[in-house]
Order: sequence, then structure tokens, then C-alpha cells
Amino acid sequence: MVKARSRCYPPLAPENGIPLQPGYIELVAEGDPLAGSAGEHVGKIKLLAWRGPGYIVDPKTDEAGVGWILAENWWSYQRPTFVTPPFAGYVSGHSTFSRAAAEVMTALTGDPYFPGGMSSFEIPRNEFLVFEEGPSVDMTLQWATYRDASDQCSLSRIWGGIHPPADDIPGRLMGMEIGVDAFNYASAMFGNNEPPTVNLTAPVNGASYNWGANIELTATASDADGSVTRVEFYQGSTLVGEDSNAPYSFTWLHPDVGDYTLTAVAIDDTGASTTSTAVGVSVIINIPGC
Repeated sequence: MVKARSRCYPPLAPENGIPLQPGYIELVAEGDPLAGSAGEHVGKIKLLAWRGPGYIVDPKTDEAGVGWILAENWWSYQRPTFVTPPFAGYVSGHSTFSRAAAEVMTALTGDPYFPGGMSSFEIPRNEFLVFEEGPSVDMTLQWATYRDASDQCSLSRIWGGIHPPADDIPGRLMGMEIGVDAFNYASAMFGNNEPPTVNLTAPVNGASYNWGANIELTATASDADGSVTRVEFYQGSTLVGEDSNAPYSFTWLHPDVGDYTLTAVAIDDTGASTTSTAVGVSVIINIPGC
């Protein structure tokens, strides 16, 4: 049984699926100025939106303004010569990069607020826009925090019709992580971070194991000016296991016969790492009587 559409939802345009919103998104009716000389646009979707560059002759003195247009003639709010970049809209690059920058600035300065508690950008009347005259009044954009500024950068892409909201929030969430990771990576390379210490406590150097046995690897690790995020266990240059919680350990299951060099590597919260002293062990086949 197909249920009737709830009255809580706006009606949908036929065959198009876009919700109709009276006063904003409607269908062209007979007699509408947009219907066309032969009524060829009747039934099409029309939008109350920025009318686009077709209404601008001289960008220094003209403004397109807002009015009813056919949806098929919709323009995002920017110059007509803007070239669509060669990558997907999802996620919004502006949302990602601006939020990452805000996180870096917050970590770098040790304060989420702009110096003095406020930053501003002045926009003079009729001297800022390049594709039409505007804005009609002097404006001042203000932000208390770096994150406030990055959020407005993200929202500008929605207000300009360049990205839908679905592109925005995931980009911001990525930027939150990317900015912190970038700062920690740079701090480890250029800052005064003290690397962690690590000691492979088991097995002992020279230990011998029968073929088929497991080898228990354990390590101690600490970081004087931060925290240890994980300890990785290596056989030569091959990662065999890792542990993110103390006491750090890993069970190496049934290594083949041979001689092995084992180390533990501790990584701290800035990405700095330290490798333990190597330990040599052997796995042998123990034949009774030999």
C-alpha cells in the first residue's frame, strides 16, 4: 500500500523531485512572464534567485538583483568566467582547508581567539564585488576566533551556490583532524619536542625458541613532554604488531625457523619516534637425540 505524502513535506515538482516552496521555488504557469512566447516554459521550475550575469552589462554600475528565473538558467553567485575546478564538489575544499588552518593557528598561538579578541575585514560600499556593483552599504565582517572565520568561509560556499551543505560539514570534520595532524608533524620536525623513550623488555637478547612456539614481545615506553600513542614491534624492517595501551605487548605467532632481529618503536603524540636497542633471537627445530 502506498501512503499519501505527509502534509509536513512540500509538494514535489513533476518528474524532477525538487521540493516546491511557494515564493521561492514554483512551477511556471500560463500567463507567467517566464512562460515564453509560445508557452514553451509552462510547467518548468522557476526560482526566486540572483538573476545572473545576463542582466549585467557594466559590472561597475550594474547589478543583476534578485528575481524569478527559470531554474535551468540558474547561476552560482560569481563571475561568469569562473572555471569549474577539475575535482569533485564533495568534500568542499574551502571547508577543509580553512578549518585545518584554524586548527593550526589555534595550536600555534595557544589561543583560539584572534589577537585582541577580534579580527575584522572592511568591505567598502560598491567597491568590493568584481562581477556586479555591490555591496550596497559599507560592511564589516568580524570573527572572535580562527574557527569562526573558517566557518564563515565554509558557509560562503553555500551562500554563493557553489557547494550544497552536504559538502560542507564533512570537509570541516576532516579539516579538524588534518590541522592537528599537520601541526603535530611540523612540531616533531621543527619544534623542541623531546622524543619518547622505549625499551624492548622481552625477549632477551640471544633467546632461542623451538619451531612452532609463539614469541611474546613486551616493551616499556614513556614521553616526558607528552604521551605515547603506540608502540610498534618490528622484525628487521617488517612490522609484526603494535599496541596502543601500556603495558605494551604483542604475541608473534609461530615464526619460521631462522635468526631474527627484533626492535620496538615508540611514537608520541607529535609523531616523533624512538627505536629501542635491537634484540637477536633464534627459532630452531629441536630434534631429540641430536
